[in-house]
Amino acid sequence: MYMSMGDPAGADEWLDFGKEPFEKSLSDAARHAAHGRHDRAYAVLEQFRREHPDSRLLDLPAARFALLAGKPREALAIIERRFPDLVKGIEPISARNVLPAIDLAMARLHAGARPEGEALLGQVAAHLDGSDALRLPMFTFQRARIHALAGEADAAFAALDRAYEQGLRTVWALDLRPQSYLYVDPLEADPALAGLRADPRFARWLGRIRDANAAQRQRLTDAQNARAV
Repeated sequence: MYMSMGDPAGADEWLDFGKEPFEKSLSDAARHAAHGRHDRAYAVLEQFRREHPDSRLLDLPAARFALLAGKPREALAIIERRFPDLVKGIEPISARNVLPAIDLAMARLHAGARPEGEALLGQVAAHLDGSDALRLPMFTFQRARIHALAGEADAAFAALDRAYEQGLRTVWALDLRPQSYLYVDPLEADPALAGLRADPRFARWLGRIRDANAAQRQRLTDAQNARAV
């Protein structure tokens, strides 16, 4: 909520996910990300992956930060190793792999494999538009990302508005569910949305998120004060 209100300093104290090595690495990466240091966030996660080569826990956040840091080839290598069947087209698109599939498509697009990236985005879009897709705000938001990557700004903003109406209230999130991958998502910096940022509609959408979270924070503060009395 603090990050969604543009207050990374307020978020810092909450970005402590535990004492296990992977939790500490994720905490450190999240703090760097909260302040826009995506290169350093990626470096932290890569160090963990080098020190714990048998652990796959932080592969997906490392790939995401590689994309955020402008390193699509590094992201592509991570995802290809983590999801070989998805890369080969054997694994069908489902709720479980929507986010890594979009990241794989983005990595392909930015690494020069545009036809393969566009084809995979089409498969993910078909899943999200189909009858089997989960009707949750985060998946509506993923559809907006795909529209934005395809250059369909009007459709992307319509999907962002639907996601908001369905309940999306964060522009920065940890471990988006129902997928059990440890994502840290600074959505405002998401390369999928790069084509929307200069449009005034994007600033207005972010403003709705911030206003809603500010109101929620006030409600929580008022409830806490009432209990104290």
